[in-house]
Amino acid sequence: MSRLLRLAPLALFVALMASSQTADAQSSLRRSSIGPHLGVNFDIQEPFLGIGSRIGVAEITPTVLVQLNPTASYYFIENDNVTLLNFSFNVPFEFVIQGSVLRPYTAPGLGIWWALVDDPGDNDVDLTFNILGGLLFALGSVEPFVELRVILGNAPRSPRGEIATGWFR
Repeated sequence: MSRLLRLAPLALFVALMASSQTADAQSSLRRSSIGPHLGVNFDIQEPFLGIGSRIGVAEITPTVLVQLNPTASYYFIENDNVTLLNFSFNVPFEFVIQGSVLRPYTAPGLGIWWALVDDPGDNDVDLTFNILGGLLFALGSVEPFVELRVILGNAPRSPRGEIATGWFR
């Protein structure tokens, strides 16, 4: 199976997320944004690159926002026989600090890890629980972030933790 065919699910996910975004810069609650992320994981020590979205859904208090955060990531594995993809759905709780551009957040979520190998009988799909913690910089039209991800589960090919950075627009 060619690398191009292996990336087809990621490309489809990215296209669907990009086509469904509607920006509303006037409201933190209704804010929808999309952007890239990159990072490195701690276990397999390989870089990854992906795309994510944040969609505001609720305001618990004036300083606590709830969002939806679907993401897709491609891991650059040195082994040419393996392609590792992650599709996650997280629910960030973003904490607004009055008078500051800093917005800490934490998020529970689920991750689907898809390991594609040259021998289709060895393909593997695993479900994990994600715990994220990070800091978003609310700078206006671009919102950079840095986050730590802890991945819990019994997925043999998935990393247990990683650090990522990126931005939403």
